[in-house]
Amino acid sequence: MTKGYRVMNEPDGVLFRIGEPERVQFFREGRLATRAEVDHSIATGIDNLDRMAKREGAKAVDELEKCKQQFTALLDQLLPAQAAL
Repeated sequence: MTKGYRVMNEPDGVLFRIGEPERVQFFREGRLATRAEVDHSIATGIDNLDRMAKREGAKAVDELEKCKQQFTALLDQLLPAQAAL
């Protein structure tokens, strides 16, 4: 959840600039998702974003990498991965 966002019309569609999160929740099949489920969901969808960024050029790739790092830090803070046994 966020208190703000901005919609930007781009030549290829619409881009949403989402504000800083106030709260983050992940769900799967009507229940809160585990960290492993969240990681799997991200891993199976990130390739599409990577391809789009590469088509747009180095600036988009750099911005996406920055966003990935910020998201990973937020995820680690909110939903730490289970330590290996």
